[in-house]
This record gives sequence, C-alpha cells and structure tokens, in this order.
Amino acid sequence: MLEVTDIYVPLNVFRMKGLEVGLDSYFWTKLERRYNRVLLLATLRELEGLISSDDIEKRAYRGCALKPLVSHERQLRDLEEIARGVGVERYWAVRVYSLLGLRGLFERAVGDVSEAIYSSRLARELLEGLEPSGRVVWSPVDRLLSQRVYRSVRSDRGFAKALEEATEACRP
Repeated sequence: MLEVTDIYVPLNVFRMKGLEVGLDSYFWTKLERRYNRVLLLATLRELEGLISSDDIEKRAYRGCALKPLVSHERQLRDLEEIARGVGVERYWAVRVYSLLGLRGLFERAVGDVSEAIYSSRLARELLEGLEPSGRVVWSPVDRLLSQRVYRSVRSDRGFAKALEEATEACRP
C-alpha cells in the first residue's frame, strides 16, 4: 500500500544568503490562493531523504515522484508578480467593501487580505537574494508537510485537492 512518505515532490533549488532552498514546483500552480506560493519554501539542509535528478532518472527510489510543473524562471516571475500585485489596491478595496458592510464577501472572494500583504512582503524579501541554481531535487511529501510554512498552506483548498489527487495518481 502506498504511504504518503512514498510520494516525492520536486523542489527547484535556489541559493539564498549562503543557503540552498527549494521552491515546490509541483503544488506551485495548484494553490487556490496564488499568494500562498511564497509559503512553498523549504531549507534543504532541514530536509531528510532528498533524492536527486540522477536518482529519478535511474528510478533509484521507492515510491512515486511527481513531475515538476514550473521552472525556476517561472517561479521568479510569479514571485515578482506577488510582490507587486498585493498592497494598496487591495487595501482600498477592503475599505470600500467594509464601508458597505461586505468585507466578509470580499475576503471569501480574494482571501485574507492581511495574509496577502504578508505574502507580498515575503516575496519582495525572497527576491532580494534568490538565485536559481538550475537543479531540482525531490523531497518526501511528509517531510515537507512537517515544515512550519507547509503547515500554513495546508488549509488552501487547492493544495488539499492536489495532494489528494497526487496520492490517488501514485497508487499502484
């Protein structure tokens, strides 16, 4: 029987301030709230059980490796968009909706504004020092889910649905 530990998620590797970090390149496009993408970040030295591209090519692992769905360059462009796209315009939209007594409706449509603004700031900080390495590694999904930032994104319905679909697709 397939365990969640047998599912490997691709991470595009970047260098940042002397560390190697990975941005999830499978769930990246699956999230319901685009600004949650900045939370799909893991420090590689904190992850155990990483496998390399060579291991993927040789099938030198047990389980199912998900395919990368986005490139390093696409992730950088998306981060730039997140860094630019949240802020004053959403703040004013919330103010208008609040004055009309419809703030809850607005937040259901676009998500929590404070989270979006936080993600925008985080994206700007990431972009200051993020350099693509061109490498991809795969991490067991359970190791990623134990990371603090991934625990935050688990409430995203797109993430939950994609995880369920990946688990189903990987069943023998």
